[in-house]
This record gives sequence, C-alpha cells and structure tokens, in this order.
Amino acid sequence: KEIYNQMKNGVMVKRWQLEVPNRIYHHGYHENTDTKEFSYELLEETQPTFEPLQYPKPFQLGRMAATVLSQLMLLGFVMLLVSMVDDALALARMDLKHGGEEVIGAAAGLWSMLFVALMMLVFGRLLMNLSHLFWAEISFQSMLIYSRAEGTYQRRATRVGKAVHDSRESEGEVTRVSVNPVVLVSRLFSVTYAGVGAVNLEWPRHVLEMHKDQAELEAIIGEMHGFFDTRSAHGGVTNEEMSAQVQSQGNYVERMVAPAGGAELVADARADRQALPREDEVAPDLPLGDEPA
Repeated sequence: KEIYNQMKNGVMVKRWQLEVPNRIYHHGYHENTDTKEFSYELLEETQPTFEPLQYPKPFQLGRMAATVLSQLMLLGFVMLLVSMVDDALALARMDLKHGGEEVIGAAAGLWSMLFVALMMLVFGRLLMNLSHLFWAEISFQSMLIYSRAEGTYQRRATRVGKAVHDSRESEGEVTRVSVNPVVLVSRLFSVTYAGVGAVNLEWPRHVLEMHKDQAELEAIIGEMHGFFDTRSAHGGVTNEEMSAQVQSQGNYVERMVAPAGGAELVADARADRQALPREDEVAPDLPLGDEPA
C-alpha cells in the first residue's frame, strides 16, 4: 500500500498547479492477505491552466467582421420596427372609403417591411451566436496521469546476532515485492465556452488534443525508483546502515578473539554477517513500464 500512497500523496502532490489539488477521477486499492496479492488504479488530472490560442490573421478579421455585421443587422431590425409602428398608426387613420388603393398599398409596404425586419432579426441572431462561439472559446492545458499496478509480496522474519560472545540480537521482517506497474502520461488540451453571468466559466470542457509527455513520464519513473531505493529496510533501519553496524560489530569480535586463537568464534561472527539480507533481496525490483500515452 505504500507504493499506492507514494504515487497518490507523493508523486501527484508535487504536480499541483498553484497549490490547487488535482482532479481525481478514479482511485482504488485492493489487497488480498491470503494470496499475498495487491493492485491499485489511479486516474488524476492536474488543475487546468489557461493557454491562449494563437489565431491566424484572416480568422481574426473574419471574426470581427461577422460580429460587426450581426450587430448592424440587429440595429437595422430595431430601426425598421420603429418605422413600422409609425406606418401602422398612419394606416389606421386612413379612410377606406376615400382612399382604398392608397390603404392597400400602405398595407403591402408595411408587410414588406415586416418581412425584411424579421429576416434581419433571424440572420443577425444567427450570425451573432456563431461569432460568439469564437469569441468565447477559452483553451486550457493540463496533464492526465493514469497509473496501475499489480503484484505480489512475501514476508519472512530474520534474526541477526546472538553469537558466542554477542548477547545482542536483532529481529526484523524482510518483505520482497514483485510488481508490474503501468504509467501513462498525456498532455491534455481542452476548451470551454464562456457564458453569461457569475458562472460563465462553469461549463464542461471539450478535449481537443492528447499528446504523450515523455519528459514527465521519465520524471515520474525516476521518483518512483528513488522511492523504491529508500524502502530497502531491515527492522526499521536502512539496509546500508544495518550492514555497517553489523560489520563494525563483527570486526570488533575478530580483534578480540583473534589473539586468543578463537578461529571458530571468528567464523561464527562472519556467519552472522552473511545472514544479513542482501540488497537485492530487500529492495524490490520494480521496472516501470514506458507505455505510450
């Protein structure tokens, strides 16, 4: 479980953006103490950061022209609507008995203006909505990390010391781990469209691109290998420190018994040092897979 905790609370915490926690989409750890098997799965995304888009010059001019044209159409609709109100009032004051043809012509002109105003309203709104999509587009960049591992472990107790002239004894537990991890790192490019109001940015993001981030993948692998190297321990003390202590004790015993001809005692002391677990038995051999993102 320490591997899972290191990945979640160590490696991923270092990749917080502006001290904002990552977005965890899936995580889980399972361990079977009967079969000595364990597995975990983790899917996290770093906090998205704003990434300005670089638009070509023709696109910027077209976006501006569409915005101006849509606003002019809506302005024309309002002006025609005001003019139609005046014409409608004038038409209502006409006398049908004395100017029938004039009334029919005015009514036809009024219907024509209404049709043109409605067309300007429809196309103006349509063009405004389309241009709003290009103005409201906001892009973000983030890192999506998927980590999964399955493995087994074995534990056995060890005892060092308690020789003929050595009353001290050290007991510990050696754990040998075999794990097959998978780490996928992707550089994510996404966009959202700003709305209106206080929650104008609280909309879903749309993923546009995903690229493999080889540099970040190698950095994560290096951090995990460094963690595995520090986990080589015996009785709560690192293996190198334990070896140095036992070596010094053994050398002291050899110096004490050698003048007296205690060859058998020296052999016992050396046997105790050889009983210490080797580095390759304690440190887990955990090659991290370089999977494509």
